[in-house]
Amino acid sequence: MNTRNRDRVGPLLIAVTAAMLLLLSLAAIALLLWLRPSANDWQQTLRMGPVSIPVGMARAMRLASEPRLSMLLDGRTLHTPMGTWKLAATFQDVRVVCSPCLLAHPSLGPAPLRVDRISASLGRTPSGYAGTVRLHSDGREIAVPWTGAVDSRGATIDFRKTRLPMADLFAVLGGDAPEVRAAAIYGQLSVQMRLRLPGPVVEAQWKVEGFHVAGLGTERLLHASLPQRCGPTPRTPISGWLPAAVIAAEDQKFQTHPGYDVTQIEAALHTNHREGALHGASTLTQQLARLLYAGGERTPQRKLRELLYAVEMEETLGKARILQLYLALAPWGEDVCGAENAARRYLGKPASAVTAAEAAWLASLLTNPDRQLQRTQTDGVDAMRIARIVQDMRPMSARQRQRALADQNLNLTPAR
Repeated sequence: MNTRNRDRVGPLLIAVTAAMLLLLSLAAIALLLWLRPSANDWQQTLRMGPVSIPVGMARAMRLASEPRLSMLLDGRTLHTPMGTWKLAATFQDVRVVCSPCLLAHPSLGPAPLRVDRISASLGRTPSGYAGTVRLHSDGREIAVPWTGAVDSRGATIDFRKTRLPMADLFAVLGGDAPEVRAAAIYGQLSVQMRLRLPGPVVEAQWKVEGFHVAGLGTERLLHASLPQRCGPTPRTPISGWLPAAVIAAEDQKFQTHPGYDVTQIEAALHTNHREGALHGASTLTQQLARLLYAGGERTPQRKLRELLYAVEMEETLGKARILQLYLALAPWGEDVCGAENAARRYLGKPASAVTAAEAAWLASLLTNPDRQLQRTQTDGVDAMRIARIVQDMRPMSARQRQRALADQNLNLTPAR
């Protein structure tokens, strides 16, 4: 090639390269403008190098599932409240991975549920989208297939009915709790769920089948001496009205449930979703597990540990022993521990000697005892609360109930 031709080719290559860069820049700008969400759209932040760009999730998912365009998302990251998701795209689907990942939802309370790794696949179907969500931890995996539909305001994702081994479920969701590794966990959870984003709003139908736990050593409590933080253990079981009142106030299904109450858990999840607080649904057995083992940390992992101990205690101890242990250890406010100490401190008599109305009042203190005592001192006895407990006390004859309801207006100001 002579000098004149080389002189012509050089500027031509530069012009072609500049034109291609310009076209790519215009295409990228057009793509970003297309992905840009409207004010009311469901949106997240897409980070491309040092630049963070808000994107409409409906259009992003449409782009991600388009084989000819999905490769543009390969290697990108998506920052969400759950964690940072890394995207990997092929001509078949898009896969996203979050590790570690935080599952924050109002029904779980103020603390998120930490999962070591969550991966999900996304592919286009004639009716919307489909894929599989996988939760991983410590060599265990939970896999749940899903289908979904998306519009500019959000997404509806339906998880198919799936049976999950309880051992895998606790391994994945239990974090580094030593009980998960120590226990032999049996049974399965049958679950079908609908998730609405960006809420998130969760609608679930679930059933626990064959749930058993062994290996945590709770059988030692059958004859062991109790911790001394409540003082000497009563030599004889607490009898009279107080055990019935505590069951009525705290756990009306105590005699029939296996350590947990599915109906109460579902109700608590809805309440927690509205209020954003983790509370409710703990049976007496779970409360005892918290007092003896799990502690008071308000996290989903603590609730899972508490559940493991509760299920095993139901099998190793039986209802009568669980109730007596709870009565001996339950906090009753003002640093008072145990039913016997509470009855003597507030009523000046042994726990087995309190009347039905007095038992109902003592039981009413168990939910936030210090606050309840303060209200009693400032506003008097909560007659309606005592009446509700008396109505639920079993066994009790009609005459005994009528007498207790008549007595519940007595001045039960704590004795000093």
